[in-house]
Amino acid sequence: MKMILRWGYKTLTMQKAATLASMVGIAFSFLLALFFAAVWQGETQQIVAYPNKMNPDLWVMQDGVSNMHMASSFVWDWKGEAIAKMAGVEQVTGFLYLNTVIQVQDNKLFGFVVGLSDGKDRAGPWALSDGRHLENPDEIIVPDTLSSVFGLAQGDTVRIVDKGYRVVGFSKGTYSSANPVFFVLKDRLQASLSSDGTLSYYLVDTEPDVDIKALQQKIMTEIDNINVVTQAEFIANDYEMATQMGAETILIMTLICSTLAALIIGYACYSLAIKKRKELAIIKAVGARDYQLVIVVLLQSIAVTLLAYLLAINFLVLLSVAMPLIAPQITVALTPSLILKPVPLAFVIAVIGSVYPAIKLISLDPALAYKNG
Repeated sequence: MKMILRWGYKTLTMQKAATLASMVGIAFSFLLALFFAAVWQGETQQIVAYPNKMNPDLWVMQDGVSNMHMASSFVWDWKGEAIAKMAGVEQVTGFLYLNTVIQVQDNKLFGFVVGLSDGKDRAGPWALSDGRHLENPDEIIVPDTLSSVFGLAQGDTVRIVDKGYRVVGFSKGTYSSANPVFFVLKDRLQASLSSDGTLSYYLVDTEPDVDIKALQQKIMTEIDNINVVTQAEFIANDYEMATQMGAETILIMTLICSTLAALIIGYACYSLAIKKRKELAIIKAVGARDYQLVIVVLLQSIAVTLLAYLLAINFLVLLSVAMPLIAPQITVALTPSLILKPVPLAFVIAVIGSVYPAIKLISLDPALAYKNG
């Protein structure tokens, strides 16, 4: 067995160019799948960034609604006032919320608009990279990424529904390609929607030591046609909605890239072995068993696959550093789970890729060792 293992190691190290080319090909297959997964992860995190930053104890919304992403909710403002008067409630902050197409210069993009009661509202942007807070009805705060992507500057006009808004500030951490968040004052937005007297969501902050579950039940009992969920429930609902959007795409990309990687592995292992078929025939002629040859091919396949996977991870880290500079509109998020989850799949791909070379080695005739040429 030692002789066969030495042969397996030798075929990898003596054909460095072929081995390296195979590793790079496999690495790029993995990189493609990992990159799409990292972008999807980044987008998902950005989709829930706004509710995460708001972090109230309770969310109040229209009955039948349980999240924010791609949702629509209208609740009468008197209901928010009634909640604010309940025992144990410290403050209630309501805001208007709209999913719509937004015109930025000559470009149209889908975005979420938050209508605030006041420029420094609790529901407003948590950080500005430039500019100031809202003061007038015709003003808007936009994600700072739009400045680098579209060249948007203070004083430029952004159109929402039927009205134009003048850019006065740029918010940090509010951009994703799926839902960039824009902030305006609510009165003008209400006029566009003909929704006077209603808001979309209410952030309920409780006093210390209040039983949040009990308060949640009390609000739902005393006020009709609303839904009340905790922060954890709201984020979980929003995250689930966000993940559903890209799950099928990621699955398809993973299958395509995995198939490509398996084909490259199979071709690489077969090419490495076929060039040494006479040596293999000699090894078989002196008594090597078929299962021993299969083990060697499998170990070769696993070694090449794991090295390629490590190479792909390094490429991915470099991409994650470079993306904010070359494509700031794309959010890449690397997590331990994203990096480690595909490792078992890499082993499976290595096994699948070794099947064809193993079959060819098993069928190799030992008599080839005694033939010339």
